[in-house]
Amino acid sequence: MLDASMSYLRQFAPAVLAAVQFAGGPGTEQLLQAVSMLAGLNATGARKVRAGAPVGFVPTKWAGYLVAAEQAGDVTAYRRYWELAVLVSVPRRMAPCSWCSTTSCGYGSPGGRADRAAVASDR
Repeated sequence: MLDASMSYLRQFAPAVLAAVQFAGGPGTEQLLQAVSMLAGLNATGARKVRAGAPVGFVPTKWAGYLVAAEQAGDVTAYRRYWELAVLVSVPRRMAPCSWCSTTSCGYGSPGGRADRAAVASDR
């Protein structure tokens, strides 16, 4: 199942990471570093996640997979688990406006979603 999920994600994730400029608030520093690293790995075709790569954003229930892969010296499994954790963590750990253009989201722009939501809630 993981192989199928990774194959699916890898169809579009590199293009998204290359096209979107991510930003985040407090507590997202390691995730932002990981996103940047993953974009770099994808751009260069590198396969191995460097030692000391940020993992503070990895969900606790997934951390054991990274530890087991690292202890076994399985760089392929480590890359898959780490990459999946990065990709899943972006929408979970960052608000929509922190990972997309405010104008494309419509947040913070006159007449955007935030304005329309405010008007709707006033009705």
